[in-house]
Amino acid sequence: MSDDQFTKLFKYMEKRFDEVTAHFDARLDRQDARIDSILGALDTLAKDHEVEEHERLAMSHQLDRHERWINQLAADTRTELAADS
Repeated sequence: MSDDQFTKLFKYMEKRFDEVTAHFDARLDRQDARIDSILGALDTLAKDHEVEEHERLAMSHQLDRHERWINQLAADTRTELAADS
């Protein structure tokens, strides 16, 4: 193989490797974008869950407070409350 043929072969192979690398880079970029999208959606779900958990806790405390007030009022007015069924 002459130097000229070797140079042509080398340039051809270099060009093909560049094309293959570019193809894989493009695929990886698309997959990275999909992964970022999925992670963003998971972050949103986690934040929403945290907010709902805080709201549920606040409502539970408010309900407990109201039940205490009702029981105090019933005791002060000597009112018998119906039993829970």
